[in-house]
Amino acid sequence: LLPASAEGRARSRTLASFCLGNMMPFQYWRVVSFLKADMGLSDAQVQKWRRHWLEDGFEQVEDWLKNPEALCLSLPGGNSCAAPEPGRFCIGDSVSMADIFLMPQVYWSQKGDAALRVDLSKYPHLKKVYENTAKEEAFVKSCPENI
Repeated sequence: LLPASAEGRARSRTLASFCLGNMMPFQYWRVVSFLKADMGLSDAQVQKWRRHWLEDGFEQVEDWLKNPEALCLSLPGGNSCAAPEPGRFCIGDSVSMADIFLMPQVYWSQKGDAALRVDLSKYPHLKKVYENTAKEEAFVKSCPENI
C-alpha cells in the first residue's frame, strides 16, 4: 500500500495523514454529538459545519492531485523531487494508503446523509480517483452495503 519510491511513500503518507487528521474527525459520531449536546448546535448548523470541513479537505486534496509537485518534500542536499506522473489513483496507477484514507470521505459525500452530498464536478481529479477506486474489488467489498 506504499509506493516503491521514497517520494511516493512520502506523498502517500502525507495525503493519508491529511485525510485522517483534517477530514475524518468531522464525521465522527463523538464530534457530532459534542456539537449538538454540548455546543447546542442545531442539526442544520452541524451539517453546515461538517460540509464546510469536508469541502475544505476536498479542495486541498484536489489541489494536490492537480499539482502533485506541491507534495514534493525538500530532500537532503537541496534536491527537489520530481512530480509524479498522473495516474488512476492518488499516487500513480496503484492503490496506496492515500486512496484507502481518502475514499471513505468521498464515498460518504456521495452515498451518506443527503445534506452532506458534494458535487464532485468541482473536483475533477478527486472524482477520477473515486471513480477508479469504485471499480476495484477491495473497495467495492468494503462498502457498507456489501458488508
